[in-house]
Amino acid sequence: MLTTIFTPFPYLETERLSLWQMELSDAPDILALRSDPRVNEYIDRKPTSSIEEAEAFIKLINSAMEKGESLFWAVADRQTNKFLGTICLWNIDHETDKVELGYELIYEAQGKGYMLEAVPKVIDFAWQRMGAKEIEAVIVEGNERSINLVDRLSFTFKNKDGNIMYYTLQRPS
Repeated sequence: MLTTIFTPFPYLETERLSLWQMELSDAPDILALRSDPRVNEYIDRKPTSSIEEAEAFIKLINSAMEKGESLFWAVADRQTNKFLGTICLWNIDHETDKVELGYELIYEAQGKGYMLEAVPKVIDFAWQRMGAKEIEAVIVEGNERSINLVDRLSFTFKNKDGNIMYYTLQRPS
């Protein structure tokens, strides 16, 4: 059975990164991230267009976390605390103990290995603290950086539906 409610919220660290629960003070960073067309290129969502929308998003995800529906971290540089992006575990399926992995980085931080560092930490959390048995990554065809990332992390291509590709990672025995 998956564990999905964590109090206090699980703060995670890697060599270069801090992962923490977003607060309303992160709204300007969320606005910048979610309004950038380069970041949204492979994400099917309406761009965030105001601080109020960014704050509403933060409230929405924090509420979902309180209900055990997802875990959503802000990703920042450990040395400078500069916001770099987000990473989450969501679409939690309690019947199969499967979770979906999602992530995004500000454009300037892409291609620097940050997600190659953050994702394994979140995967380990999913295995060790949540009890997940499978992690799925859903990637739009053409998003070569995400495809390369999941390939490097030993995800297996599962199937394709239109331009959406599904990759999966099974918990080690």
